[in-house]
Amino acid sequence: MAPTATSIGCCQQQEQQQQQDLREDVEQLRQEAGLQSQSAEGGRELEPLVARAPVAASCQAHNPTTTTTERILPSAAVFLPSYQKLITEDSRRLPGNPPSDQQLLAGGGVFVQRAPDMEVRPGGLANITARAACTIWAALVGASVALNLVITNHLNRRSDEPTLHSFYVSAMCTLLGGVSLIPQACLAQAPFRRPTKIWSLLGGLCVLTGFANISGSHLVGAQIDLLLQLLGMLSMALFLDARGGRITCSDKRRIRGFFIVVAGIGADSFHVGNERNTVQQQPLFAAVILVGVFVSGLGYAMQAKCNSQLSANIGGPARACIICAAVTLIGGIPIQAYISFGIGVRFEFALEDWPLWTLAGLQSAFYTGSLAVLPAKLGYTATYLAIMFGKLASSSILDAGGMISYAQPFTVQRALSLVLVLVGSGLFSSQPSADDPEPSSGTTGLHSDEQGGGRLHSAAQKGPPSTTATATWTGC
Repeated sequence: MAPTATSIGCCQQQEQQQQQDLREDVEQLRQEAGLQSQSAEGGRELEPLVARAPVAASCQAHNPTTTTTERILPSAAVFLPSYQKLITEDSRRLPGNPPSDQQLLAGGGVFVQRAPDMEVRPGGLANITARAACTIWAALVGASVALNLVITNHLNRRSDEPTLHSFYVSAMCTLLGGVSLIPQACLAQAPFRRPTKIWSLLGGLCVLTGFANISGSHLVGAQIDLLLQLLGMLSMALFLDARGGRITCSDKRRIRGFFIVVAGIGADSFHVGNERNTVQQQPLFAAVILVGVFVSGLGYAMQAKCNSQLSANIGGPARACIICAAVTLIGGIPIQAYISFGIGVRFEFALEDWPLWTLAGLQSAFYTGSLAVLPAKLGYTATYLAIMFGKLASSSILDAGGMISYAQPFTVQRALSLVLVLVGSGLFSSQPSADDPEPSSGTTGLHSDEQGGGRLHSAAQKGPPSTTATATWTGC
């Protein structure tokens, strides 16, 4: 039957009455929540918005006996700030766009959502300042990696056999790094559970070749040493992800980034054979040391896989670092015994070096603690690139000053190679924006010393992460 003019007018009156009731109800809800249109300073507060959906064709009559919340139609969406409490048990806080009438009718309540254009955002200048400070912080974290090479090389020079003695220095730094993390491990509130995977306890054995980084940095400089280690980590991470089906030949972004890094490392190390007499005069010895540096990178990628599982089981990166340090020390006992009793190279310890040993241990706590905070502030890729920049910039300065090895001037060729490494690393490690780490949802990838000093690092990232992301984050 066609609607008459009287019925249409009745529906219009009911619709107007319902809209008026809706405005009154929203105002009452607004008063109950304690919202004000003007703040104490006179600034404008967030105003509630009411989005009215089309009225149902049936034009149901309004019942004046219903409560305030019940009079709000299911087809209406009430937008309040995010800190507004839900009014009834049927109320729902849903993300995204307002739901359809069918969804609201099924829920039978109030749809409460923060208006997208009214979201509270930090001040522009304050936000930029905070991000700049965190970026500088991350760069300093990367610089501490190169500076630790200076410390370990200085401690290693007390022996007449620095190549073998570097194993002692690496083990001592591992011990001090684990001890420095004990307070952080004790303060962790996560429950300690028995590891579910036995192989996760073997991460410390993967980095026994880390001592080669001390001799490698003395042989070719800090920067090439770090880049060779980076190449090893990326190679193993790429292999593990390909084997696990997390990366294929069609993933051109990461593969392209990997080969860009290789090109940058090749351009940076091209002049080494022409300028370093030790490399020319003892090519076999130099090859063994540099292969050891590369293998240490492979081990750090494997350790990242083990420690990410271990950290999830035992309740935090600090605890996983301590267990990893213990495994590394126990696994290195036979090697130390052979070096000491079989070859006759003793550990040279001088009491006046205690400040350097202390700094080597504290650097581990600084790195681990920083990586527990920075990813949530800057995001995974930004933090990673800032740390990488700090490493490369500081290692270039150290090499130019000859503080570890022979002086290597900072040339245009070296600058271009660093740009290639940074661009390639960014492509290789970049993740979709949805994968950026959050403080409350992360798994942890850890590894021991990057330079043979036994430091233990961690990184929080939203899981489940690929081995590629975990290894590049924790190692580079």
